[in-house]
Amino acid sequence: MDAAPPLFPRSLASALREALADTPVVCLLGPRQSGKTTLARQLEPGRAFVSLDEPGYLRTAAEDPAGLVAPDGHRQGADHLAQGSAQA
Repeated sequence: MDAAPPLFPRSLASALREALADTPVVCLLGPRQSGKTTLARQLEPGRAFVSLDEPGYLRTAAEDPAGLVAPDGHRQGADHLAQGSAQA
């Protein structure tokens, strides 16, 4: 099995950390396959992560958006949430 390619340092990382420290919502935008999800997961590895590409999360977001972000069992009680792959 091939090793994963090396990750490039992100100059945006420090600005994102600063924003995450005091802002309830931070939006990371960019083209497909540019490393947005990887960067978000690296910055906050303990943060719960949901992807609306997964049918269960997409259904919950449509039917019960407050439930999607509530600190309960399906978020494993996490205080913070990272969401990825919102498509327009």
